[in-house]
Amino acid sequence: VRMFNYNSLEKVHEIEAHTDYIRCIAVHPNLPYLLSCSDDMSIKLWDWDKSLASPTNVFEGHAHYVMMLQWNPKDSTIFASCSLDRSIKVW
Repeated sequence: VRMFNYNSLEKVHEIEAHTDYIRCIAVHPNLPYLLSCSDDMSIKLWDWDKSLASPTNVFEGHAHYVMMLQWNPKDSTIFASCSLDRSIKVW
């Protein structure tokens, strides 16, 4: 995952987030959080205010590629993910 300054387009950070293809990222609307999901069947929560050397939390539970995730617009402490295992999980 590469992060760029919006105004200057300068790369400010790069992390090796997953061991396989990243399918989706979702930026939290208020907090300094980034979610990423991948073909490695994991979801990772990253905190920009802390070290990006490792994720703050790793969510596992899908049995196939995690294709999409999204923060809940009414309760931003919750997010949902969907996978090719035909499941939707709310975390």
